[in-house]
Amino acid sequence: VWLVAPLIAKLPTSVQGHVLKAAGEELEKGQHLGSSSRKERDRQKQKSMSLLSQQPFLSLVLTCLKGQDEQREGLLTSLYSQVHQIVNNWRDNQYLDDCKPKQLMHEALKLRLNLVGGMFDTVQRSTQQTTEWAMLLLEIIISGTVDMQSNNELFTTVLDMLSVLINGTLAADMSSISQGSMEENKRAYMNLVKKLRKELGERQSDSLEKVLQLLPLPKPTRDVITCEPQGSLIDTKGNKIAGFDSIFKKEGLQVST
Repeated sequence: VWLVAPLIAKLPTSVQGHVLKAAGEELEKGQHLGSSSRKERDRQKQKSMSLLSQQPFLSLVLTCLKGQDEQREGLLTSLYSQVHQIVNNWRDNQYLDDCKPKQLMHEALKLRLNLVGGMFDTVQRSTQQTTEWAMLLLEIIISGTVDMQSNNELFTTVLDMLSVLINGTLAADMSSISQGSMEENKRAYMNLVKKLRKELGERQSDSLEKVLQLLPLPKPTRDVITCEPQGSLIDTKGNKIAGFDSIFKKEGLQVST
């Protein structure tokens, strides 16, 4: 099976496009991995050793993706909805009863994240895609689908991907860098950070603590009370001016802002 990818790499790109399409369909069939119905579980037992959990499959897809821009977009969209589905299944407590479905779910998630990782250059071309994937990766951690306790290796992968997306918005092509593009990058970075912070809210856990370390330190604010003189008004010769309310007040300071 390891020889399939290098052989297909020698074939015309149209053939590689067909392979990608078939691979995408196969991935979508397996996207409900870990569902708790008995029928689904039986199907998973047969599928758990199938091509979806194998490295050669990953190698084949990544080989075919080179130069296939149109197919990349389609596959990325499909992978996004698949990962989203896995998170939703987790939220619906579909993996809690049994260890096996949970393990299968983590394998399914790992494969899909590996595929996305192989197309990160495509993701990072678009600010919208960068934001969407960063929010989804954060959702994986917030929902507890992956955390430091249940699967530390996969958690580290998700954290690394999130880190690359956050910091990648600031990076630019040094050969064509201009003041305008630097400003644009900074704006994209701040918008992304703002959205991630909003999503994190007040939530706290060991896993989320690691995510917070990827964000810039918030600037703490302090209230400073400023004062201004109060009391008698004096003219240029030093005489008190009559007719003002302040003439009877004690001289001193009052709070201004």
